[in-house]
Amino acid sequence: MKKITLHYKKTIDKNSTKQWERQVWEASFLEYRMKAQFYDSDIQFPIFKDLILANSESQKLHYLTSLGCLGLIQSLNNYFPDIVDTLDKRSVPFLQYDFKILSANFNKKEDFVIQLDFISTALLYIESITDTLWLGLPDSISEKKMETIMIKLQNNLMINSILHEN
Repeated sequence: MKKITLHYKKTIDKNSTKQWERQVWEASFLEYRMKAQFYDSDIQFPIFKDLILANSESQKLHYLTSLGCLGLIQSLNNYFPDIVDTLDKRSVPFLQYDFKILSANFNKKEDFVIQLDFISTALLYIESITDTLWLGLPDSISEKKMETIMIKLQNNLMINSILHEN
């Protein structure tokens, strides 16, 4: 049997419309503005990439900014946002996530863009049916049955790793 992990990339910016996305965007921008002042108290470098060039320690802003939306990420209950199975249920569990600031200007909220990368727990690969992955949930395996999900492949979702087991 093969085990796979999935990777889902979520970009959030001023055009994001879902309530959760807007909350993440607002909370992380507020956190960014608070934390960026530690590395540039006079705001001489309002653009994030310029700040990083001027002070390499400001790379820590990726992590520090993520703290502003930690509760919102926890509200996902360890399931990928947006990715639903064929029954329209969020059912892909994630094991880890990464937060990145793609673009920021201290003085222009509309320039703030972030990316969240989610990596799933190991899932059992059963079969592909056209553009749909049929996957088993390893935590649900009993002697006679296993819970499964079916996920359509789509933009920003890919197989991240595969492990062959005998």
